[in-house]
Amino acid sequence: MKIDLIDNIRENSVKNMDISKGIADYAAQNEETKSSVHKVKAGYVVDSVPQQRMNPIYANPNEEEKTMMDRLQQDQMADSDARKNQMAVLANTTTKEDLRDMQEAGFSVNESTPEQIITVTDRINANIAKTGGEVSGDISKEKLEELVGSEYLATQIAQAFQQNDLPLTDENIESIREVSEIYEGLEGLDGQEMLYLVKNEYEPTLENLYKAEHSAGLATPTGSIHIDEFRSQVEQIIRDAGVEVSDASLKNAQTLLENQIPLTSENLQYFTQLQEMEKPSETVFAQAVADAVAEGNGCKDAIMLSGYSVSERARDAQSVIEDVTDEDLAYCIEHGQELTIRNLADAKAHRGETDSRKWADQMQFLTAKRMLEETRLAMTTEANRTLIRRGFAIDTKPLEALVEELKSQEKNYYETLLSQYDVEPTETNVNRYAQTIDLLAQLKSAPATILSLDEVEATLNVLGDKAAIQKADYEKAGMEYEKLWTAPRKDMGDSIQKAFRNVDDILTDMGLETSDANRRAVRILAYNHTELTIDHLTEMKAQDEQMQRLFSNLTPRTTLELIRRGENPIDMPIEELNRTVEAIKTEIGDNGAERFEKFLHKLEQNKAISEEERSSYIGIYRLIAQVEKNDGAALGAAYEQGSEITMRALLTQLRNQSKKNSDYVVDDQFDGVNAVQKGVRIDRQIEAAFQNQCIKDVAEQMTPGWMQNLPEDWMDQSPEQLRQMLQNYMNENPDGEAETYAKQMLDDLQQAANCPEEIYAQLERMDVPASVHNVLAMEMLSAHPGNAISTIWKAKDALADAKEELLERFAEAVESPTELADALETLEEVAEHALDDMVQEVREAHSLDIRAMQLATKQIHLASKQTSEESFLIPMQTSDGNVTGVSLKVVRGSGKKGFVDIFFESAVAGKISASFEAKKDSISGLVVCEDRNMQTMMSQQLPALAQTLSSSGEQVDLRVALGDANPVQHAKKSSGDETSDSDNSVQTGRLYKIAKAFIDFANEYH
Repeated sequence: MKIDLIDNIRENSVKNMDISKGIADYAAQNEETKSSVHKVKAGYVVDSVPQQRMNPIYANPNEEEKTMMDRLQQDQMADSDARKNQMAVLANTTTKEDLRDMQEAGFSVNESTPEQIITVTDRINANIAKTGGEVSGDISKEKLEELVGSEYLATQIAQAFQQNDLPLTDENIESIREVSEIYEGLEGLDGQEMLYLVKNEYEPTLENLYKAEHSAGLATPTGSIHIDEFRSQVEQIIRDAGVEVSDASLKNAQTLLENQIPLTSENLQYFTQLQEMEKPSETVFAQAVADAVAEGNGCKDAIMLSGYSVSERARDAQSVIEDVTDEDLAYCIEHGQELTIRNLADAKAHRGETDSRKWADQMQFLTAKRMLEETRLAMTTEANRTLIRRGFAIDTKPLEALVEELKSQEKNYYETLLSQYDVEPTETNVNRYAQTIDLLAQLKSAPATILSLDEVEATLNVLGDKAAIQKADYEKAGMEYEKLWTAPRKDMGDSIQKAFRNVDDILTDMGLETSDANRRAVRILAYNHTELTIDHLTEMKAQDEQMQRLFSNLTPRTTLELIRRGENPIDMPIEELNRTVEAIKTEIGDNGAERFEKFLHKLEQNKAISEEERSSYIGIYRLIAQVEKNDGAALGAAYEQGSEITMRALLTQLRNQSKKNSDYVVDDQFDGVNAVQKGVRIDRQIEAAFQNQCIKDVAEQMTPGWMQNLPEDWMDQSPEQLRQMLQNYMNENPDGEAETYAKQMLDDLQQAANCPEEIYAQLERMDVPASVHNVLAMEMLSAHPGNAISTIWKAKDALADAKEELLERFAEAVESPTELADALETLEEVAEHALDDMVQEVREAHSLDIRAMQLATKQIHLASKQTSEESFLIPMQTSDGNVTGVSLKVVRGSGKKGFVDIFFESAVAGKISASFEAKKDSISGLVVCEDRNMQTMMSQQLPALAQTLSSSGEQVDLRVALGDANPVQHAKKSSGDETSDSDNSVQTGRLYKIAKAFIDFANEYH
């Protein structure tokens, strides 16, 4: 599991090596626990020492005593280093499919931290594997084939990485190339090389085999040893190792002792297996390499000997449990054996020796069957791998203990997930989350007939109970049934199609459209023996759509938020639950900008779309998005006026409402058409709600590819008809165009992994999560602080006056940190409005523009949070009429000493950095320009600046230099207790006056 990547220290325990007092006379006893420490770098493991099977972590007792501040800074650096390492590992172990699935689960990839991404994607992949789905990967083996020199080997590696849900990134491919060369050079071990591995307790990894082949060998053996006097003990050790007692095994035992290697069953078994080992096939090698990366190690850590790989043992355990028969259970019971994976695996070899029928009605056998089914339900290969890594003896522990451990692991997962999303991980909350997720999964495959007109206030709990009963009845009768979830999939079974051959005729006779929604409503009503009327069909369609929306809305992410707010999803009526989670999605889900950027990215990747079509599709997108955002008001108005419900009519209502400020809402008070004459029209209310849900489906799932297939008269179609077209398109194109944007998310992840550690440290100091977008925005803000301001000011929106006022406000606020902080908060609001305006109005919008504005808004937010550290971002208009950002950092020193650091860049001036030091009676400063002309100009004008700064009589020494101008960050900090409040007040005013003087100077002369 990727969760193990964070925890990259193996936790092997050393078994007791004492075997007898007699053998101890010949072999030194090694009771020292050894473990290997790996340092994660660039997505794979780099070892500073040879990797061992069981290896040592030593604390340094002589570590120099540190101050509290030193320790705090060290902790922050350690935390930030860990965050960067996690991001690096994640970038090399995450596929586009992982990120796409994460989004579908309601989680924002861009706003998630590495820990959250790992937790969520691990769970998704575990569920896919558990339900028999395919885990796909980001596979491209052309470059790999070129580097490893073998088409077959490249294919095997690509398949192995895909099965482990790992991407073939450039770094992974380069690492594979290196280990492939080692693999090709393996020639086999001689006796001394095998002893080298056993004595040093090195795992049989590819790297260690290579080292053994090229080692200098062992020291000279101590001499011949006679083992006859303790032969019985030796033979017992041989049997414990699973080896037959023979002359060869006795000789191996003697060889270990003569080379001062403790004679244990583990060492003897290892030595014996090394003697029998042959060079692994390319298939085995490929799987071993993929397993090593999946376990959080490097390709060189691939295990070359069967039985020693954590992943192999995890798969074997899963295979045994899946393959157990009643006869295997009966064999273990009959022979008084505990139900363990090892005993059940051994029982397979004795099939045909036990009659399971005689045990069928006995409580012991029934208990064993129940325990086996519980194990199957709880176990996954990923869960097994985690247990093995944590030292749990998965092969020999009774199934009862194994199930308890798996349940405990499941609970730990939920507690971790809840904690990561600020939900208190109480037992109640954990149970609520687990029950909701399980119930929703069960309902997706439940018979659609659990929907009933009699139970309009049904809850997930009620529907779950009905589903269990009806599903069991269908399966007992051997009948196919229509599933409740209508996700894009193949046609329903033949028997269902044959049973309802005449549905279209029925709908035609009723004067209704032969849509999939109407057909399905007829089938559900018929299954439930409910009279087929237009009212009943309309109500059933609405109920069905309510459930489909719930499957879409009640994601793991919205479930977490519901529980955080104290709600229990499984006991809420479906309609109320849907309304609540839709509101939550608006608050925490994909914002309008992110959804629009995703759509534009897909649009730009489709090279078959012309510029005219592009403009048209953006218009279609915005119309549908506006109707969805209107939340039924346009539909309500159309029904009130008796209009036909088409997209054209809804657009007309949107325009009318914007002029008249009308307010229509489809809710319990909506009366429908001609309400004055006929009273409440429940059927129209239900129909309006149904159409409103349809438009939401379309808004969430529409793609450029679907738009290419729209008919010319699409504006005359109803929301239901548009949704039908969309469903047809998705059934024909199940993968849609999701992969194009997933690639962008993966690129962002890899870019964040390449950001320097200092960026993570800065976020740590600010107590800001190291999410993908936070990391990218922080790097941009640190390297080019003016770009965010430039992006916002270049945006074409209705905020020009507000921007002009902000320029004036910042110019006046420079002398006050409080006013600067307030101005930055206002700037953040302006940036958010500019982003909204770009999404809703800009005709020539591009995904990169939206992305740039999103990151600019994020940078302004981060800049606003930095004001507590007296670090500010200030808009400044340049001589060419553009606006850039000035980075200002004020650092207080001891006494009356302080620093002012300023940085900005523009097309005219290039980069300019200035650093001023203010002492009691003097000011010194250095200005660095990257442009020679600017340096010359600054040199000529510095006397004027010096005169301004010396207004209080201080001595001023200013200099200008040509060089690399980069943001300056002083490391000096105030001690906090060396200056009085009055001194601080004076120092503050003095430092900010220096800042204002230089910014005014730069604004006038650059």
